[in-house]
Amino acid sequence: MIGLTSSVPLYPHSGDQACWPNWRPRGYPATADGRLSQGKVMFCIACGANNVEAARFCSQCGAALNGQSLQLNYAATTSSNDAPGAKQEVGQVRPWVRFWARMFDIYLWSILAGFCIGAMGDLVPDTLTKMPDMSFGLLILAVWIFVEALFISAFGWTPGKLLFKTTVGTSAGGMLTYVAALERSTAVWWSGLAMGMPLISLATLIHSKNTLKKEGITKWDKSGDFVVTHKQVSGGRILFAIVFFGITVPALLILRETLNKSATIGRPNERR
Repeated sequence: MIGLTSSVPLYPHSGDQACWPNWRPRGYPATADGRLSQGKVMFCIACGANNVEAARFCSQCGAALNGQSLQLNYAATTSSNDAPGAKQEVGQVRPWVRFWARMFDIYLWSILAGFCIGAMGDLVPDTLTKMPDMSFGLLILAVWIFVEALFISAFGWTPGKLLFKTTVGTSAGGMLTYVAALERSTAVWWSGLAMGMPLISLATLIHSKNTLKKEGITKWDKSGDFVVTHKQVSGGRILFAIVFFGITVPALLILRETLNKSATIGRPNERR
């Protein structure tokens, strides 16, 4: 076992959560005011979960808690957030923030894709312009997988995640490769969104939300060893999101109707 004081870096991570006491392992015991509770826990360096002091194996991933694990003594230790006037750290289990960030991305991408298709005019195949609305939406969502992976591998965020101050990285504090980001986006599309299928996607979203609240991590982030980090979202950002969604929903309806009319007007003599 390794005894550590509060000034020793514990776990490589991005941003201001790189060193103790700013960074805290997932699920550590804390009191209501953010202070660390007394006692010892075993921190598993394989998955980041906390275990009781006498544990021999991690309760989350099953890894052996041997000399490579860290035994942390939390007695009489406080967070840097206890300083007068310091901002309290934001909770890292925020399913609704993640949901609205994803919806922002999907709506924004749908608008951009619709405008691009409309601008192409007659170059767009008939099968695409005459596609039923549901099928068109499923196609747009599937293509977003590749665009999202590009954003996350390049910046660690998408436009929606940037708005809601959320980033995605590796447990070692690095950026995801495009392949890793694509695997994550595909897993979210399949397991979290059910490919966008009505009702089924609602059930998978609820299941993913419950899993995140219960375990502190989604199954795609756990399997890929990814870390999602949140920061405080200002009121201005929330207001911007509300205005965006208020404008976007009718805009998508108008855009789809425009595309349908364009397809009809552009081929008036196709049945002659």
